[in-house]
Amino acid sequence: MIIGDTSGCPWPYLRREIPHNWYADRRYPLVGFVSRDEAHILYNTAILFKGKKALEIGCWMGWSACHLALAGVELDIIDPILEKPEFYESVKNSLQAAGVLDSVKLIPGYSPEKVEEIATQFKRKWSLIFIDGDHEAPGPLNDAIICEEFAEEDALILFHDLVSPDVAAGLDYLKQKGWNTMVYQTMQIMGVAWRGNVEPVIHQPDPKISWSLPQHLQKYSVSGISDMTAQQRNWNTALDDGTLRSIQNASLNYSYRGIPMVKNPFDFALYPLLLWNLKPRTIIEIGSYCGGSAVWFGDLLDNFGIDGHIYSIDIRKVTAVSHRRVTFLEGSGRALEDVLKPDFINSLPRPLLVIEDADHFYETTIRVLEFFHPYLREGEYIVVEDGIIADLGESDLYNGGPLKALEEFLSDFEGVYEIDSNFCDFFGHNLTWCTNGFLKKVKESKVGGIKFKEINLIMFPDWEQPEAELLEQLSKAIASISRNTKCLVLIDNSNIANEDAELILSAVMMNLYMQEEVNEEIEISLLGKLAEDEWKKLLPCIQYRLGLEKENKPAIARSGCENLPLWKIDS
Repeated sequence: MIIGDTSGCPWPYLRREIPHNWYADRRYPLVGFVSRDEAHILYNTAILFKGKKALEIGCWMGWSACHLALAGVELDIIDPILEKPEFYESVKNSLQAAGVLDSVKLIPGYSPEKVEEIATQFKRKWSLIFIDGDHEAPGPLNDAIICEEFAEEDALILFHDLVSPDVAAGLDYLKQKGWNTMVYQTMQIMGVAWRGNVEPVIHQPDPKISWSLPQHLQKYSVSGISDMTAQQRNWNTALDDGTLRSIQNASLNYSYRGIPMVKNPFDFALYPLLLWNLKPRTIIEIGSYCGGSAVWFGDLLDNFGIDGHIYSIDIRKVTAVSHRRVTFLEGSGRALEDVLKPDFINSLPRPLLVIEDADHFYETTIRVLEFFHPYLREGEYIVVEDGIIADLGESDLYNGGPLKALEEFLSDFEGVYEIDSNFCDFFGHNLTWCTNGFLKKVKESKVGGIKFKEINLIMFPDWEQPEAELLEQLSKAIASISRNTKCLVLIDNSNIANEDAELILSAVMMNLYMQEEVNEEIEISLLGKLAEDEWKKLLPCIQYRLGLEKENKPAIARSGCENLPLWKIDS
């Protein structure tokens, strides 16, 4: 084994910019092994499965296999390269030199066919699986599919080379199937999926490196960076008070291209990193001030070659400056539904980046967070600025300010968002004016088991009206959105049993199907009786109310849905 020359490797996804040693076999210098920290992850993970069955798909010359077997697992290795005698002997000799040959079974052949054959023949299931075989689509995806089938209930699956989108497709599949997932920031990026009574090892990325994630991995948590919960994080900045106030005073006088822009040097450096990593096609800024930030963001998009647009909203529309990528709008952060309609937001190019930089009041920040919550997708960000006012001793002036809103919001949607310390802690703990404010959505939210869609509507039927009238109103309402597969319809049935409501809905849907008035993919969910705290979590996810001729008005009042925009029902 030698330290390889990365310049000679033709693989387009090799991260040559990472200053870690890239190891290769002297005989085959263009093909690399796992790096040292990747080998540590393999070994430390395998220790957790000592004495259990493990599977490696793709062993190359046996470097990774030695680390797995040395941890004490009973290892099956599947690789077509083992069909060639010279490679088989080389791998065997490496395992023998490591003293682990007796615990390893070398199996020539291709995955996924050979995996299924071995699993069926020996009634085998594996607790630990390392997928590092074919890196071209659909190989990694097919490996993930077959491995999920033959993984134990308590199992962990590792991936190597997630820099490649084709390889990441395997991890994406397991995430979609409900496995817990995470990535490791290493030279080639490893990934882990696990289920049942197991936990992955935690890896701290090299602190000397400014790590970034490819666009296709933005939706994943990063080990050692993203695993700290909001409750565990300190909400203050590590900046000393004197320096903090000095920078704050200078920032108040800062300008960009002659336009006043209250921006500190930390965030002036962090936003370009975020834009480069996320490459947002749409930025929505709440709080324009004089327009300096919006113009700066427009210039950054131009400089980075990102075909995006900025919509900047303030109670006083900016008219003194302009930029080809910026649209200034008039509106309030507390009434965004007046300026940003659901159809407009859903039509915007993605990814979406939202920046809340309005008046610092708790009431504004919480409203902005709740408004955008149902629109944000996995991997997208909402940045809450000026939590730093807590360190400046000014929170009471703003009824608790942004940090109070952040804590409340993250508590309500625990596990849906993470505070991205890649940005908050880039220069040191919370060395940003957006203290704990770089929020990344890491999974789609579910309230009461409901999986929301792009457009979520609710209606409150008066279930006590004559049945014929009720059926007619429900039919009209459902037919009005029946062709829109992006819609989810929620129905309040707090004053009627689920069984009775389901019978009525069945009659409505059967009639609509017969008339071919409804799409079979339409999704409808009965809510039953919800407590006040459940309504509080549900309300931010709903964009419209389907207004019926006869409604359960007390239920509307209890839910807080009376101010939702009305969805027009065709007559």
